[in-house]
Amino acid sequence: MSLIHPDGSEGPQKTEEADLRSFRERINQDGYVLNFYCTVPAPLIAELAAKAGFDAVTLDMQHGLIDYAEAVAMISPLAGRDVVPMVRTPPLDPRLIMKLLDAGVLGITCALIESGTDAEALVRACRYPPRGERSFGPLRAGLVHDGYYDRADELVTVLAMLESRKGFDNLDEILAVDGIDGIYIGPMDLALSMGHAPSLDVPQEVSDAIDHILRRCREAGKICGMIAPDGAHAATLVERGFSFVTISNDIRAIDQTIKGWLGDARKAKT
Repeated sequence: MSLIHPDGSEGPQKTEEADLRSFRERINQDGYVLNFYCTVPAPLIAELAAKAGFDAVTLDMQHGLIDYAEAVAMISPLAGRDVVPMVRTPPLDPRLIMKLLDAGVLGITCALIESGTDAEALVRACRYPPRGERSFGPLRAGLVHDGYYDRADELVTVLAMLESRKGFDNLDEILAVDGIDGIYIGPMDLALSMGHAPSLDVPQEVSDAIDHILRRCREAGKICGMIAPDGAHAATLVERGFSFVTISNDIRAIDQTIKGWLGDARKAKT
């Protein structure tokens, strides 16, 4: 039986028309990917981040205020732009992950992966058979990404979010799971799990753990990512060898900007 694609055509789709650079292609060409977190359900913010020149835009459905319908609306203005649309999902929700991939998301960062078993379940949700269990029906993804089915495993990046001591202890078995493209470190939750206050200014124990994760990822040829509070800190992470760096989020950007503007205005003499 011939494979029926979303556009009604049969058989394998040609890939030569597909010119979208995958996450991995960007790293191979540029050395790293700069990402921006959207937490507010506002398509304009996602579009502005893409227009600003970020390599990836991640919709935060774990801690942000974005639901599925709002996520779809935010993915739409990213189509046709040179940006990878991604989502950070709550811990292991295969149904949500599959719906987001069908909607055109090209990267999943899944929260709280703590074992090889967790990582395997994440891969199964993101990959088509025989590797995974993703159901076929990329209605929007097949429309906006030429040759999507044939390139799905290449285009879709799967990152396991490591943010607990248990996950840290099981790092090597997570990295060993075929289909996991890399690790995204949650430094504040990792600090909490090690008995420290949540802060990007982590104590030595957590800093050592982060260095270990980065080293093991690089040795395994995997992506390693983490968040930075601003561009200057992002540059230091790239220099340390991180290949995926998030520069804060929309709320912090707005908060810092309006406070700065207001502070400047308050300096006026009366």
